Amino acid sequence: MEKLNIQKHIEYFRRTRESLPQEVHSSYMTVLFFIISGNDILSQKDDLPKDEIIDWVYRQQVTQAPYAGFRANPSAEILTQTPWDYASLASTYSALCILKILGDDYSRVAKNQIIISLSQCILEDGSVVSHYGGIENDMRFVYCACAICYLLDNWNGIDKDKITRFIASCQSYEGSFAISPGLEGHGGATYCALSSLYLMGRIGLLDKENGVIDDSLCEFSFDRKDKLIEWLVMRQGLGFSGRSGKAPDTCYGYWVGLSLCMLGASEYVNRLENYEFYSECQTVYGGFSKYPGLKRPDFTHSYLGLCAVGVLGIDGVKKLFAPIGIDENLF
Repeated sequence: MEKLNIQKHIEYFRRTRESLPQEVHSSYMTVLFFIISGNDILSQKDDLPKDEIIDWVYRQQVTQAPYAGFRANPSAEILTQTPWDYASLASTYSALCILKILGDDYSRVAKNQIIISLSQCILEDGSVVSHYGGIENDMRFVYCACAICYLLDNWNGIDKDKITRFIASCQSYEGSFAISPGLEGHGGATYCALSSLYLMGRIGLLDKENGVIDDSLCEFSFDRKDKLIEWLVMRQGLGFSGRSGKAPDTCYGYWVGLSLCMLGASEYVNRLENYEFYSECQTVYGGFSKYPGLKRPDFTHSYLGLCAVGVLGIDGVKKLFAPIGIDENLF
């Protein structure tokens, strides 16, 4: 069995610095987050051009509510003060993580405007749209909203009860969570649901004795914690998959592995088989591919795969604060 070569991954993430910051990727703020955090959890961030990156991130800030937050990339800068210059929740979450990793104190963050803008993204059913005026609303953006509120230490923008009812409505008969009500349970959506509950201080609702939310509108009960843990464990073979009947994929060691950590069930992670899986997914260039046998790494699977290796407790890879997905020592 090939061993994980941490030095290869250090070299891979170090090479990515040469492209910082790029301005062409449609979701560059998220790509930048993966690069910065990847360097950090490999204990390599000290060589990053921190001031340059922090200044670039702040140049992507939109300060006018209800569009406030951070852009995904600079392409809309020329549209400043127009409705087409808007932030997204995903890029705002990514930007705040980058700033925190690099030691910024958020003193230049337009905190109040971001919270006001975020409040305009909450729909009546408790789901959240990707940005003000957006048309996508699902569990991904519920998570982004909760992560932003946690990082800014300001929950004035959301109704926790409404958000919690939406999360409960997405729990499937298997115990897992779907991206929207009535859909199939999914590893990524389950992570987003659990992280949101954790950040709101409500993950205890998954325990039967605490699991009822009751008000004049409706009642939802979280009562499938044991089934949820079983579903997560059953996603495990040689690596983790995201749904029943799917092949293992490097990114699901993050989504599923960290979900088990939040549930206090990390002892069910098969470290030996996962170590073998990630060893087979690392490439000769460093980084990870999506599946074993692929020859090229990509940013997403390299970062999420590296985080998943951290779940295994491998020397040289920092462990994460599971519900935010960055170094636990930052909190």
